[in-house]
Amino acid sequence: MAKAKKTTRKTGNKYDLVSPIDNSVIQTYINDDDKSIEKRIAHQKDASRIFGRTSLKSRLKMLKKIRKEFATEIPAFVERARLETGKPLPEIYGGEIIANLELFDFYIKNAEQLLEPEPVAINKLNYPGKSGFIKHRPLGVVGVLSSWNYPIALALRAIVPAVVAGNGIAFKPSEQASSTGDLIAEVFQRHMPPHTFELFHGGKDTNVAIIKQVNKINFIGSVATGRSIAALCGEHLIPCSTELSGKDAAIVLDDADLERSVNGVIWGAFTNTGQNCASIERLFVQKSIAEKFIPMLVEKVQRLRLKDDIGPLRNENQLKQVEKHIKEATARGGAKILTGGKRVKGTLYYEPTVLEVKNLNLTMMQDETFGPTLPIVVVD
Repeated sequence: MAKAKKTTRKTGNKYDLVSPIDNSVIQTYINDDDKSIEKRIAHQKDASRIFGRTSLKSRLKMLKKIRKEFATEIPAFVERARLETGKPLPEIYGGEIIANLELFDFYIKNAEQLLEPEPVAINKLNYPGKSGFIKHRPLGVVGVLSSWNYPIALALRAIVPAVVAGNGIAFKPSEQASSTGDLIAEVFQRHMPPHTFELFHGGKDTNVAIIKQVNKINFIGSVATGRSIAALCGEHLIPCSTELSGKDAAIVLDDADLERSVNGVIWGAFTNTGQNCASIERLFVQKSIAEKFIPMLVEKVQRLRLKDDIGPLRNENQLKQVEKHIKEATARGGAKILTGGKRVKGTLYYEPTVLEVKNLNLTMMQDETFGPTLPIVVVD
């Protein structure tokens, strides 16, 4: 197999989008510069003011067309997501396609109720004869800075409600999900008024340039980047929504259905190769059932097949993070590998790994690993 390389290669103002499956170059992209971003978003603001005055009925009619277009493009979305992420096909269909058809349906069905004015209680003594309500109005242009681990689902989760509410979209997909981002933009641009949906490419500098121009930011990514983006939004006095990292725990007690619990934990820990901010990254099992539960779990994890069930890590840095956490845990004697624990040489694949942990102060018990690892702690 070819030697694993970075999944974006930068040269000047360009970068190559590289597949984690075989390191092939999917496409070369040019970073958008600050002046271009400023000019295009200025046009967006003008177009979005007009778009924001359209009726909700007309926007929902438009959204139904977009949903239909999304459905017709499913094969293209699946192929692009496969090349960009290496996910097994069932995961793409379940997490990226079906979930988003339901997302469209939810907002088509509930938008009218969600956007109704909300009454506010008024002190009748201080304000006799007055009434109050909150009226939902478009903000203008919403910047969506999306992530690579769910390149379709996470982007649409932010874009669809913003469009329903009458906003324009300044969309910048992750550098490692640029191709999927292109197709998302195409689907929306075919049905939205000109300039209301703009697509941008690039890295941190592009993020900063967009934040300086838009009316709100929706960011999905790491805690470190989220902090810097929130701070920059604060400087520009614009609202900011973030979805960041997690370190979720599962707890299995002695009254649980063991087989069902094993299956659920394996799905929660290893779906998308553990590259999910809501992955199960710590497992606490009650001592009275541990001797039965842990071997059941290990045996089922050993059946997981690389490529068919477990995709590659998205990039070399992410794989090194997994290796670092496991090396530290085993070197300090705080963890024992029960299965897995090795990289497939020359690739971005890493064996699904289960560890029994004694030391709760290990990095892998404190910080997000974002990989195919499951540390287990037996508790009273």
